[in-house]
Amino acid sequence: MARTVHVRSASPASCAWEQPEHQRWQSANQRFNASVDAFTHQAFGGAANRAGRDPFGGSEGGSGTTLAQGGAAFNGSFGLDGGRVLQLGGSSTATGYIYLDLNAANPNTGTSDLGAGTLAIGSGTIFDDQSDGGLYIYANNWGPGDDGSAAAVNNAGTFVKSGAATTATIATRFNNTGLVDVESGTLSLSGGGIDVGATYQGAGTVNFSGGTRTLDAASSITGNATFSGGTTTVDGTVSAQFLSVISGTVTFGAATTTAAFSQSGGELNGSGLLTVTGLATLSGVAKAGPARRWRRAEPRSMAPSVSTAGECCSWAAAAPQQGTSISI
Repeated sequence: MARTVHVRSASPASCAWEQPEHQRWQSANQRFNASVDAFTHQAFGGAANRAGRDPFGGSEGGSGTTLAQGGAAFNGSFGLDGGRVLQLGGSSTATGYIYLDLNAANPNTGTSDLGAGTLAIGSGTIFDDQSDGGLYIYANNWGPGDDGSAAAVNNAGTFVKSGAATTATIATRFNNTGLVDVESGTLSLSGGGIDVGATYQGAGTVNFSGGTRTLDAASSITGNATFSGGTTTVDGTVSAQFLSVISGTVTFGAATTTAAFSQSGGELNGSGLLTVTGLATLSGVAKAGPARRWRRAEPRSMAPSVSTAGECCSWAAAAPQQGTSISI
């Protein structure tokens, strides 16, 4: 006798058709585009407005140069690609949320040309980041031959961070021959670069957070600085209010003075004299595990006591701190 077998699905989802991977990616991308469209606006403003409502804004490609003699007003998203140079003159501002991709794709085709873009802030020019949502300058990596490594921000004028946003980030190379004035919050430079005759100042903090960077003998830091990644060599003058070493390596090749100093990781070294006129806080995170014995005669059990009278570091016995290394 024939039997009828009834099959029940434990969950409707178990019998659902599975969308191909590329379509799932497209759907997710469309949802993301819709979410950012609420706060992404047209780039440049004024005479340089672009038509349309592409949530990722416009993009300029080709090996030519756009010279914005009267400055530019950035708001939302914009891109450069294919070796394009955007040369700023006059006074430029960034407001709202700003995403500037220096290795962007053509918004009409979704593909990127070989070569990356350059944002150039000319001599006598001011770029003022007034954003309350944050400025993020980066370069997409499209693979070998178009990885965005050639992208750069070249500052020969004045770069100001004055907005209410906590952090502005430049993830491409930042080459500086001008002035950086961090009036509020933090300017994070994570792509490395070269500083020649450059000045970093302001009540805010410049964070050297990645890449390889060298400040030449004519460069200076007179504000607050944090070293949180990469390798930074400072051969110029440092007369700071606060210096902090969190990770990475910083080398001071000249006399360095700061009102307050903190090191919780990374390595500080160099031939220059570091003078802390106020409090020096040296700390670290001890690794978990069995207790270890340290002998006072061993160099590892010694921690620097930085004088406040311009003298070189004296050494006193102290418990070692994991994650902190100082060589002066």
